[in-house]
Amino acid sequence: MRKLLHSAFLLLMAQIVPFLFILMGMGGCEAEAQYEDISLEYTRCPCEHETNFIKQVSLNNVLLFEASKTSFTEMKEISSHGEESEFVEYFLEKDSAVFYSFKKISNIIYVGIGYICNFPQKAREWVIPHGGIEISFTADTFDSCKGVSSVGFTQTYSDNILISLKRKIK
Repeated sequence: MRKLLHSAFLLLMAQIVPFLFILMGMGGCEAEAQYEDISLEYTRCPCEHETNFIKQVSLNNVLLFEASKTSFTEMKEISSHGEESEFVEYFLEKDSAVFYSFKKISNIIYVGIGYICNFPQKAREWVIPHGGIEISFTADTFDSCKGVSSVGFTQTYSDNILISLKRKIK
């Protein structure tokens, strides 16, 4: 009798376990379905001279704010994680965006300012609330062409070309 129950239990588990794996796999698909991949055109920033490639960066779950709805100070506060803050400020009327990174190390605040050269026009269609929306992106980073020093003591400037962009949708 005990062997019969053990065999029945094993048979039942053999049928249930694959079903559980299928359900767990579906959960992973739901998380990915919350993000929309945005089509991009790889366009260099307009510049009269060639700029140097610095590195490729990837950032996840960064807040995107519309400049006309949220003040710069509010953007820093809303996106703050302790002594750090990272966000993208989007200017709808100019179809342009700037990535900001603030990090405090040993009582010195380091600021990264990255101009995004190919922010998609599709962003005009997005409803961006006061509190921002989450995006994730990968970008090629180059020395800035804006005429400012690319690397300063506490501030760095760069031009960025988006390679991939995902917008979190609800």
